[in-house]
Amino acid sequence: MKISIDRIENNFAVCVAENLNNRELVFSLPVELFPAPPREGEIYTLTLTPDEAERSSRESEMKSKLNKLFNM
Repeated sequence: MKISIDRIENNFAVCVAENLNNRELVFSLPVELFPAPPREGEIYTLTLTPDEAERSSRESEMKSKLNKLFNM
């Protein structure tokens, strides 16, 4: 997904993207998430990648907590 930086507000980049229905999607990201300080008008590619190892770790942790809670 391509996003453009609309403006910077209080250390947040206000980003604009178009979704599949050709509607604008506006959201903010902390500037420290960018590889370099973002500037108005810049275009970035936003990629989301599932993290199976993290999901599995969290699932195991929650199962352990539930087992302790219910003495299983």
